Amino acid sequence: MLLLAWLALFGWIALSGQRTILRKCDCILVLGARSLADGTPGPSLQGRCDRAIELWKAGWAPRIFFTGGKGESGSIEGEVGVNYARRAGVPSRALFYENQSHTTRENFYWAAWHMQARGWNSCLVVTDPFHEPRSLALAARHGLQAYPAPSLSGPVSRRWGSWIYYNLRETLSWLKFWVEAPSLAGAR
Repeated sequence: MLLLAWLALFGWIALSGQRTILRKCDCILVLGARSLADGTPGPSLQGRCDRAIELWKAGWAPRIFFTGGKGESGSIEGEVGVNYARRAGVPSRALFYENQSHTTRENFYWAAWHMQARGWNSCLVVTDPFHEPRSLALAARHGLQAYPAPSLSGPVSRRWGSWIYYNLRETLSWLKFWVEAPSLAGAR
């Protein structure tokens, strides 16, 4: 029975992570991912940045908000995202970031804090497909009206072995999410 439940969770993550719901929003929220020591995005972050820039250029939101603090490489993921988008032609006035988060939970805590301080409530969430369902659940826990806009160009979407690995790993993250759920509202 547990195996069937786990397989059902795996299938749900894999299928629902592919879903895109585009709505005009206050911002496009890009979740952090590994950045390189030279200040460039790693493959997943680059895919997420490219997707956010595409959505911004299509007019889905007037601004892009990047999350992510200092990673193992020493560069700050949020700043790397802003610099990448600026080089791609997005004006500085449309770019925002936070630099304190290190986990998905922290991404949403700090993003919600900054967004709500500016009067923004709605966002398109850009992350890898396996990460999208839990990200939307965390956004809701932090009072954000969020819609999925996954990046389908990252390495996880292009490599079969990576796709299986990250979807399996995400099932464990969901278990942690459910264990922590009662504390999410008050713990920031």
